[in-house]
Amino acid sequence: MKKKLGLIFLSVFFLSACNTVDSDAVSKIKLDSEGYTLLFFSDEEKIRLENNYYDVLLDLRKKFPNEMADVILVQSTNKNEKIKKFNVSVYPTLIVIKDGEEKTRIEGKKSKREIMNHLMNAIE
Repeated sequence: MKKKLGLIFLSVFFLSACNTVDSDAVSKIKLDSEGYTLLFFSDEEKIRLENNYYDVLLDLRKKFPNEMADVILVQSTNKNEKIKKFNVSVYPTLIVIKDGEEKTRIEGKKSKREIMNHLMNAIE
């Protein structure tokens, strides 16, 4: 029970730190700016697969607050041009953009270690 409550709290904390965008706002996201932007594509039906992503992003946000500052949550209900542009068909998907260029993509169910390794390689 305590573990579930902790997970819920962490998820709410993480999601409150993200920018959730609707379909109109997604088309206005600037991905060619300097620095890092993380796009997190979420699907309610696959939400159970997202916990490891949230845990890793929270840990990395503490270590790299500048690099992890812009996490944009794009929900699958927003069938929009960003989903098409990035060819997202697997959920969850996390894409790291740096200076307008895709640095890494992590898709589907992954362990915390796999997610961490991908992200550490992308931001170093």
